[in-house]
Amino acid sequence: MKKILTILISDIYPDIPHKNVPLSLQSKNMKLQALLKDSSFSVQVLILISLFVLGLVFSSILIGIYVFASGMTMQSAMNDAGAMRVIQMISSLVTFLLPSILAAGLFSEQPSRYLQLNKPSISVALLSVLTVLAFLPFLNLIISLNQKMVLPESMQMVEHWMREKENAATELTKMLMQTDNIGGLLLNVLLFGVVAGVGEEFLFRGVMQRLFEKIYKNPHAVIWIVAVIFSAIHVQFYGFIPRILLGALMGYLLLWTKSLWIAVLAHFVNNCFSVFAYYFSSDEATFEELDTIGTGDTLWMAGLSLILGMFFCYMIKQTAAKQNQSHLTH
Repeated sequence: MKKILTILISDIYPDIPHKNVPLSLQSKNMKLQALLKDSSFSVQVLILISLFVLGLVFSSILIGIYVFASGMTMQSAMNDAGAMRVIQMISSLVTFLLPSILAAGLFSEQPSRYLQLNKPSISVALLSVLTVLAFLPFLNLIISLNQKMVLPESMQMVEHWMREKENAATELTKMLMQTDNIGGLLLNVLLFGVVAGVGEEFLFRGVMQRLFEKIYKNPHAVIWIVAVIFSAIHVQFYGFIPRILLGALMGYLLLWTKSLWIAVLAHFVNNCFSVFAYYFSSDEATFEELDTIGTGDTLWMAGLSLILGMFFCYMIKQTAAKQNQSHLTH
């Protein structure tokens, strides 16, 4: 069992020496490593989609086992915040993170380099945090405009379905974030910040952005295409545009810094801001007031937010470029 576990780990981290693994097993393992390295864009996309679907199926099985072992029905589990946190964690890890790691192992001899898991500098990390926070009022304005979207009369059924999906997602998020103790707060940080941040960034920026680089030489096109896919997969139409902008921001952070951890950090900060804001708000009305900053009488703050956010982006780009150049010359 120890040897098998070591081989599985080597699929993800091939640079680690494996003294306990026989050479015969190591050679077999290398046949699996980077098996699809030279395959076409279409083949790799098909493999990634297949891994994603398999992740969905496997996560559904694990969720079913968890619900059954907990003595609940699926309906009762969906109305239990604790159970839903576990279900969301299983779904994120198995549907997003696991397929990403497997895909990176199939597409490259060095998965960690493929995913650009480079250690970022503290200065760039701090600038990234400031960038996300600076953009929040501007994103509030975009969200408010997006939510005013109205479809033609002939598409009222579609609009009704979209509203239902949005309301269901909002209610689920509120249920998960509702907690009155530190333990629940830390679980929400783990769920919304760590698990969601790592899982989604590994899949979309880590793997998908790499894939589209195979056919598009323009990095801007790649970033925006992946950002649209990132937003679409959430199936929340009244947050579609702001989620595209967030996805694009994380894509540019990866492009400039060459570190996926910076994109993960940005995702973490964006999500955890809402988690902490909800927890420390005296009531739901106070929390909802935070979402209005940058709209109405505070519209000027959205303009200032955009200017500050762009300034921090410029700083990140310049700082990261100098650091990358310094690494190349040493």
